[in-house]
Amino acid sequence: MQMPTQVLLGIPNNLYVFDFGRSGTGSAPFNGDEAEIEKNWDMVQQNVSINGSKGSLYRRPKTMPDITVIQKD
Repeated sequence: MQMPTQVLLGIPNNLYVFDFGRSGTGSAPFNGDEAEIEKNWDMVQQNVSINGSKGSLYRRPKTMPDITVIQKD
């Protein structure tokens, strides 16, 4: 199953936001480079509120290669 990845950059927590379509939205803590996201990702919406965090929502650019997680520790 392939999910488009979106990232909420905001406070108090930065969140990965996965669009599951019919299954809803899930989130996980984000510790990435905010400057790289702001520069290279596509802004979806400003002033977004998700799970108590507020900020700007960014969508992964289509030019970015797919990433496959093969193991989770």
